[in-house]
Amino acid sequence: NGRPDKKSYRTYTVKDASMDDVRMMRHVIERWLKRQKEWPDLLLLDGGLVHLNEIYNLLSTEGLSDIVTLAALSKREETIHRMGLDDLVLDRRGRVLVFARDEAHRFVNNFHRKRRGRKGLADPLEAVEGLGAKRLQALLRHFGGRQGIEHASPEDLTAVEGIGPALAKRIWQEIH
Repeated sequence: NGRPDKKSYRTYTVKDASMDDVRMMRHVIERWLKRQKEWPDLLLLDGGLVHLNEIYNLLSTEGLSDIVTLAALSKREETIHRMGLDDLVLDRRGRVLVFARDEAHRFVNNFHRKRRGRKGLADPLEAVEGLGAKRLQALLRHFGGRQGIEHASPEDLTAVEGIGPALAKRIWQEIH
C-alpha cells in the first residue's frame, strides 16, 4: 500500500572479502534467494546496468529470471533500467520507487553506524582464543585493571592462574 513493511526489513553482513559493490550485491542476493518462500512482484536494485546484468545472470542460472521482475534504479536522473526494455526516467509518479531506494539507504546506513559503534566498544581481549570470562576476570584481579594487563610482559601474564605460556603470548600479541 505504498508504505514500508518494516517487519520485513533484513540486514546481511557481507562475508565475501571483495570490496566490489556488484559482487557484494550478488552475494547478498544469493543468500536472500535461499530464504525465499514467496517471490515479490518486483526486485528493485540500487544501481545501474552493471548491477542489473549481474543479478539477471544470477537469477537466470537459478532458473528464476521468469519468476521475478527485475529492475535497477540508478541515482543519476532517477532512471529505471530493465532487461530488454527501454530505460525510464522517473517523474513525480515514480516517487514511490525513489522513496523505496532512499528508505533502504536510510535503514542500511543506520545498521552500519550501529555496527561500527559496537566494534569501537569491543574489547580486544575478547578476540584471544582460549581467553574466556573467568580467565579475563583473573587477569583483571591480578593486574588491577586493563592498564596493568597492557604493561605486563608475557612472563608476568603466566603468573596468573590458568594462563599458560602460549595463552600469555597470544594475549600479549593481541594487546601489542
